[in-house]
Amino acid sequence: MCAASASPDNLVFHMKNEMRNIKYKPVDYQQLRALTEAKKLASASAKLKKLSTK
Repeated sequence: MCAASASPDNLVFHMKNEMRNIKYKPVDYQQLRALTEAKKLASASAKLKKLSTK
């Protein structure tokens, strides 16, 4: 990709003309929330385990 194709003017042009980049995929927010919640629970569990061993 050359620097000229990534210029802000070029990006604005693409957005105004609804030319989307196919590399980006829509986000599944429900799945993202579930993954985030699982990470939070794992972190809290690890923190409690560490505190209980002291």
